[in-house]
Amino acid sequence: MSYFPFKSALFLAIPIIIQIAVVVGVILLIKKIVRKNNENADGFSSSRNAMRILDERFAMGEIDDAEYIRKKEMLKR
Repeated sequence: MSYFPFKSALFLAIPIIIQIAVVVGVILLIKKIVRKNNENADGFSSSRNAMRILDERFAMGEIDDAEYIRKKEMLKR
């Protein structure tokens, strides 16, 4: 006599849950890789980050007006 009447159902559910977790993990990994490749492909993200860093340096007074304008024009090209 079994103390757990749903023993066979539990053993059937565990592999299904593991398979679902693997599929979800693979989908998330593919999504992350695609997003990273899209950002690097057009260079827009890196240019935006460079502009943000330039703005921060100007705001903190690390660079003067002339250098800020010159570098900003370089980044826009």
